Amino acid sequence: MDYKNRRDEGFTLIEAVIAMFILTVGILTLQTMQVTAIKGNAHANRITAGSAWATDRMEQLYAAPYSDGSLTCVNDPMCDRTGDGTDQDPDRDGVDSVGADTNFGLDNDTAATADHMAVSPDGVYTIYWNIAEDVPMPNDKTIRVIVVSDQQGKSRRVVYDYIKTDII
Repeated sequence: MDYKNRRDEGFTLIEAVIAMFILTVGILTLQTMQVTAIKGNAHANRITAGSAWATDRMEQLYAAPYSDGSLTCVNDPMCDRTGDGTDQDPDRDGVDSVGADTNFGLDNDTAATADHMAVSPDGVYTIYWNIAEDVPMPNDKTIRVIVVSDQQGKSRRVVYDYIKTDII
């Protein structure tokens, strides 16, 4: 009689099923990681685009003359209701007179509160910018650009601060 060693018979059905189960779990894990990576890349892309819009607006504001309408609210009824350049310092003593904060309204990021507003051509991003005159020093304007977008039901913001000095 010719007897074969059990090791020569190959895989059993149970071993094959276990191997297929392990392979399936591995493939599903890789698929989940791929979906997460795609979502992360899309989020990073939107942040990069928002940063590009903020930088573009800042370059436009930097190129504008110090007294340009986009850097002041003198004749604009939709912004700076007191005409002080900050809407927060009516006595112009350099101290924020509204609330406990000291940011002179630079955080305003709604159409009702921001000094200026624009919408990106694709309609995805809303760009707000606020001006605080004579902050931090006389003949300086602090400019805060805030780019807001709604992503998957959450509001995302990119914020840049710059100081523009009037050359006397």
